[in-house]
Amino acid sequence: MLNNKITFDHCYASTSERACDTLEIVTHHKYPYTRVKGLKEWNFGRFEAMDEFLNPPVPHGYGDFFVQYGGESQQQVQDRMIKTLTEIMEKEDHHDVLALSHGGACFFFVRAFDDYNAVIDYSRVGNCTIFKLVYEDGIFSCVDIIQSDFSEIENI
Repeated sequence: MLNNKITFDHCYASTSERACDTLEIVTHHKYPYTRVKGLKEWNFGRFEAMDEFLNPPVPHGYGDFFVQYGGESQQQVQDRMIKTLTEIMEKEDHHDVLALSHGGACFFFVRAFDDYNAVIDYSRVGNCTIFKLVYEDGIFSCVDIIQSDFSEIENI
């Protein structure tokens, strides 16, 4: 149980150490979780772990820019996240799930369901953003976007 009385049936995190650390901190180490490769951040290929100022200035995403450098396209990231989260939510007893991923991957996942999202104000999206989603009949719908104030974990 978290401080705000949220409970989860199951918890999942990206295989990234920082994602697992964040999950453990926000759940106060009270939930077991499964590490899932499908929740990892966008693969930037040779740009991986490089300074962000090297990325091209693209206002609405990078499209397939990183593919030429051995990375993923925006569509591949989106498709991977949809497949992974759908598989998670289709499992038995998966009603209230915490899935911890990364900014770019989450952003394009949520954008895939813009036609169904009750909230589409992405100006509040930053580090440690919480997307509250509802899953029904194979469709995810974003019902709230919460910019959390986890200042002690932003630099993990």
